[in-house]
Amino acid sequence: LRRIRRVQPVEKGRPRLQTWKGHRSRVELYRKDNRASPESAPSRALSFFLHLYEDAVTFCNFNKYMTGYADTDLFGPSNALTRAEFATVLYRIMNPDAAFADFTNVKNETNLPDVEDGKFYTPAANWAVAEGIITGVDGKEFQPNTPCDRQTMCVILSRLFGAENPSMDKLNSMPDAEGVAVWATKGVAWALNEGVISGVDVEGTRYIQADTVLSRAMAAQVVANSCYNGLF
Repeated sequence: LRRIRRVQPVEKGRPRLQTWKGHRSRVELYRKDNRASPESAPSRALSFFLHLYEDAVTFCNFNKYMTGYADTDLFGPSNALTRAEFATVLYRIMNPDAAFADFTNVKNETNLPDVEDGKFYTPAANWAVAEGIITGVDGKEFQPNTPCDRQTMCVILSRLFGAENPSMDKLNSMPDAEGVAVWATKGVAWALNEGVISGVDVEGTRYIQADTVLSRAMAAQVVANSCYNGLF
């Protein structure tokens, strides 16, 4: 594996970057997670998918941003990333001790009725709503189990970093720019400008694919990109 970076906590809860020589990832374990049965080997397409995101998954797993499913040894790289999971990833990045904290007694303080007490995401939901990073769907529901699509991810990250009035040039140059929802336009433009996303390559042309649901591996790549580009 190539050299990748590890995030270390510093004062005020902000992480800093330092180089870290990548260790062997558990990619075979991740592959096993996606097999239809123990006897079946992953398809060629799935193997390529896993190889493409291997460093990013290793990076996030090593730093405890994404630690896999509780009580299992599985990461679920091709599974959809939920809104609750994405909030938790960001919360762990901004609060380095969060991955080790007890959440079972944490109460819902969001005023959104579908956030449950004592769940893995409850502290993250409280933090994200309090900071205005996630405002809820129509201001009424957190929808923790709803898959997070690419444009929603961009908006959440742009709020986290306080992005305002980004240049629209790169967004307007994308062939499917019209597919971005009005409410997500600034967030997607910011993400493109900052290198958080670069578009999905389809036969040599890159597309935003705004309403495509994020896989957990893709989310790991977004986090890695953001760290590499100095956003976190």
